[in-house]
Amino acid sequence: MKKIFFPLCLFAAMQGHSQFIRSELAIKENETHLNEWLKKNNLFISGFTNDINTNVYKTFIDMFGSVPGVYWFIEKREITSYFILDSISVIGRYKKNGNLISIRKNYDASKLNLEITDFLKQELGTSFSVNLVTEILREDDTIYEISLQDKKRLCIVQLYKNKENEKLRIIDKKFLTKC
Repeated sequence: MKKIFFPLCLFAAMQGHSQFIRSELAIKENETHLNEWLKKNNLFISGFTNDINTNVYKTFIDMFGSVPGVYWFIEKREITSYFILDSISVIGRYKKNGNLISIRKNYDASKLNLEITDFLKQELGTSFSVNLVTEILREDDTIYEISLQDKKRLCIVQLYKNKENEKLRIIDKKFLTKC
């Protein structure tokens, strides 16, 4: 019964997450052992850890070091890692050859870079406080999507930062009135 219950619960939990739906192989790595799951015909069967390309794993270790609790999703064209590091949710996407596609981080205001916070205060004023940040790092640039609020309004701002000139600029800004 236990052998059937865990995969069924895992399958049900993963169906609500867009990252999980399109995956073919999910590998959860923790400090003591590996759990591999291969998605086949909407069922999870045992997978293999050697499906993770060594170049991808090397790129991952070079960037993040040894991280406990990493989920790996292997697809035909890319490999995705998902983990929590210092209370930051991180999704790393890699090409099969090991090259990084992007890193997506989700975190709260306490982890936001002071340069970004100062820029937001300059552009929006001091009445707004930061709620949640989504940061997408690619090879040449970084995009931030930041939700803020004050007493009467919510604001979602998208910032762009090019790695060459390090200059921030607003690419989109939406204000919503609270009910």
